[in-house]
Amino acid sequence: MVAQGGKAAGFHVLIIGAGSVGLLLAQRLKVLDIPCTVYEREVHLNARGRNWNFGIYWAQAPLAECLPQPVQDAISKAQVKPHAKIDEGATMPILNAETGEVLMRAPTPNVLRLNRARLREVLAQAIDVKYGKRLKSVEKGDDGKGVIATFEDGTTASGNLLVGADGAKSRVRQALLGAERGGLQTLPLMGLRALGTLPAKIALELKNRINADLVVTVHPVGLVAFIAVHDIPDENRPETWVWLFHLTYPYDANRESLTDAIEIRKIWDDFSHKLASPLQDAFLSAAERSTLLTDRLGDWPTVTWDNWGGSVTLAGDAAHPMTYHRGQGLNNAVHDAAYLGRALNSVCYEDKPLEEAIDVYEKEVVERGYAAVVSSTENSMMMVDWEKLKQSPLFKYGLKQGSRA
Repeated sequence: MVAQGGKAAGFHVLIIGAGSVGLLLAQRLKVLDIPCTVYEREVHLNARGRNWNFGIYWAQAPLAECLPQPVQDAISKAQVKPHAKIDEGATMPILNAETGEVLMRAPTPNVLRLNRARLREVLAQAIDVKYGKRLKSVEKGDDGKGVIATFEDGTTASGNLLVGADGAKSRVRQALLGAERGGLQTLPLMGLRALGTLPAKIALELKNRINADLVVTVHPVGLVAFIAVHDIPDENRPETWVWLFHLTYPYDANRESLTDAIEIRKIWDDFSHKLASPLQDAFLSAAERSTLLTDRLGDWPTVTWDNWGGSVTLAGDAAHPMTYHRGQGLNNAVHDAAYLGRALNSVCYEDKPLEEAIDVYEKEVVERGYAAVVSSTENSMMMVDWEKLKQSPLFKYGLKQGSRA
């Protein structure tokens, strides 16, 4: 389909999911003047309340490629420390959780550490998002052309291309591959996390002794504990600072997930007592002041899928859900948005057939995604094994793209 009058006339993209990658792609298409609509299951943005933060380590250029200048200028507001200056010499310390000894400092030059909820608010600016739209099914359009999405509220939407940006448990992915081949694979790892404030004394001690926006600690018992700055509402009142706390440990993949609050609290406290000061006090205090949530870790080593002649594709966690201990997920998702934008630009403004453009996009995403998923899982498993820790991708390659130095 060729654009008419400088616009992608008659072409429409359906994006399922208003997460980071879905909104980022929508911003890119807005810049390209390619019509799109985002469909989000939440009744309003950030309705579910679950929030975390993440880092842009090596995807700064494709991030900028996707954004119009006003949104690009507003990204600083989404940082965990709003308007913090970019630091070319930034590092992420990795400590022995038992002793506090620094094991290494992973370089994170020019890192952008972002609050997910605030990032979504920035990226949703001037985007057509339909809320309360939980996907029910995806079907080929009339005469096999285009695609039709049906939602659980009975409404439908049709377009030339549907992009599944609906997360690790993607319904779009399962529609293309079936529940068994397209389902998330459970890993023998459990995560526990909390988000909240600390007493001023503990918050100041963390700042003064660790002095990093994110610190990762690893314990010989097979535990990864990290703590990250999440928000600084008032620089002069440490009791208002918000922190993200996370524990990861081995867990039987065949066992049911944790649901009992008393058991979850006991596990949290038992592990917290094994941490060196000031982390021990911080984690114990977090449990007193915050809700403890579980993260059952899983992955899906990316494989090719039938894109129905270029009318359905995947991006972000829907295409390559991975573990988070090397921070590769968001960076790969940003690349997806930029690459898919380039593909659709070639369709709408360079007369490239849609199927051909999507095939080219997917070839790169599948190869890159598979490598990132496998490497991330390998890294996470090695980080809860003290004997293998220093052979892990994080220790060998840091937070760089891929598994090579």
